[in-house]
Amino acid sequence: MPCAPAAARWAQELAGGDPILLTYMTSVPRDWPLAISAALHGLPLVLQGVAQPWVGPGVRVHASREAATLLQAVAPSSTVASVHGSDLLVANAITAELKQRLRTMAAANEVLVAGECSASPFCYRDAFAADEEHQKCLRSGSAACYPNAGLYIASPRALVPLLTTWESVRMANDAPEHWSGMSSSDQLALHRLYLNRSAWLDPSSTRLRLDTDNQLHLSLYACKQEERLSHDLRRRRRQLARCTSRDFDPLSMLEISSNPHGLGLSVVLRDGGRAPARPLFVHANGNHSRLDSLTRMLLDQMRINPSAYARISRHPVLLIDAHPTFAPLQGAPCGVLPLGVLMNGSYSAQPARHNPPVAELVEQARSSSQIPAERNGIIDLLSFNDEIDMLSYRLRLHSQFVQQFVIIECDVTYSGAPKKLYAHEMLLKEYDRANDAHPSSTRPMLVFEGAWEGLQYRFTDITLAEPACRIRLVNLTLLPPRNLRHSAGHANVTAAWSRELQVRKFITHFVSSEFSGGQIVIISDVDELFDPAEAGQIRQDGNCVDGIANS
Repeated sequence: MPCAPAAARWAQELAGGDPILLTYMTSVPRDWPLAISAALHGLPLVLQGVAQPWVGPGVRVHASREAATLLQAVAPSSTVASVHGSDLLVANAITAELKQRLRTMAAANEVLVAGECSASPFCYRDAFAADEEHQKCLRSGSAACYPNAGLYIASPRALVPLLTTWESVRMANDAPEHWSGMSSSDQLALHRLYLNRSAWLDPSSTRLRLDTDNQLHLSLYACKQEERLSHDLRRRRRQLARCTSRDFDPLSMLEISSNPHGLGLSVVLRDGGRAPARPLFVHANGNHSRLDSLTRMLLDQMRINPSAYARISRHPVLLIDAHPTFAPLQGAPCGVLPLGVLMNGSYSAQPARHNPPVAELVEQARSSSQIPAERNGIIDLLSFNDEIDMLSYRLRLHSQFVQQFVIIECDVTYSGAPKKLYAHEMLLKEYDRANDAHPSSTRPMLVFEGAWEGLQYRFTDITLAEPACRIRLVNLTLLPPRNLRHSAGHANVTAAWSRELQVRKFITHFVSSEFSGGQIVIISDVDELFDPAEAGQIRQDGNCVDGIANS
């Protein structure tokens, strides 16, 4: 298994996280609800197929079987939830009761499949009428009586035989005519497998059943039973092609709020007289707008809550079966990336239009400029709080084209809370390269008059062997907000904004005073990454501005 080493390291790092979320997506949106919600709730995430060509939903069955085999080797005691990646998210924190239910289910080799209120893409009335479990579900009043391929969950041990049989059903050449189209539809193949489960699945290795009480999955698809068949032939055909459990509009039954005990969401389904359900996942079933309100709440948490943003940025994602043109993995089919890197806009997960080797790009960039090489370096200046994994990845990625890194770090947060100098600690202690570090020097920053007088920093220059790069660590000591006369008379200038403004003003001065006109300075947050494939274009475009004013 070529992906086993990376998967084993990833599994060890996330020991105890359950269930593992497995999804197949060829492209990743910048604000990815599934991944953001998984990170906020601490659930491990595996992404298959990034940057691969999309060949239809049927590919998910074969891909999931390969992934389940890998996870059986590296995390045999886990449970795995195979989920649709683009229209599903984690709706609630996993409870102790649900964890115990998953353990019991795994021990019994059960595979729990999502239920929904409508049979899609076709309705096989006679077959479902003969299925006792389906009829029992209808009698209970549940709306989740038809299988949905958007989610199924089990131990890897139970998933492998299920997916092997599912793939055989999907690719069968002897299927009756009314089951045609299964090769391109994992959903259609699942319906046939479910209706024949007692004959085709060995109960000692796999037991298939539906999540009829919405404890794991809630489909947001709205169903309405037709009272009578239409006289219009086309409409009548559509009516006959769709079965529904009962009238059901889940959006009108939801209570949605932020998780009162931590990060993430809290979603409760109140369906008439049935017991309230807190589904672990909600699924839009292709109607993405039904997730809008939940997605907005997730994004609000990410943007205004520093701890949420940090957790999302650092969350490690295992990538398997990635296309060789996916730049962050540098041609490897497997690897682990922080979620912040994966969702960054510089890396939309699409096959590259043309990605020559980085060394070739850097050489092209150097030869395209008339400025001497020693004055023509790219300076990567970034502000840093505590995003250690992201910083480590950025150093590896940007060192391919950057002459020097400058890392600006304060010993307090913008809210004023004391913090460690994490970048200093990582680079000087964990990397253990003290012999490469020049002695620190401290000097007063007297560039600004009035409000800014007394702003100080100290810097440490180090050179790393791996990744090969030069780094200037800058520890900026911020002035107390009450000492800043710029905020006098402005009630809307908060203490946090005063601190952030100091950092911005310092960066402005630092760039104009420390670097020559022939150098190009990239200024960004640590998670705003640059594509190495575009390194040559920076020099060709020239300077964006002629200079920086100290204002």
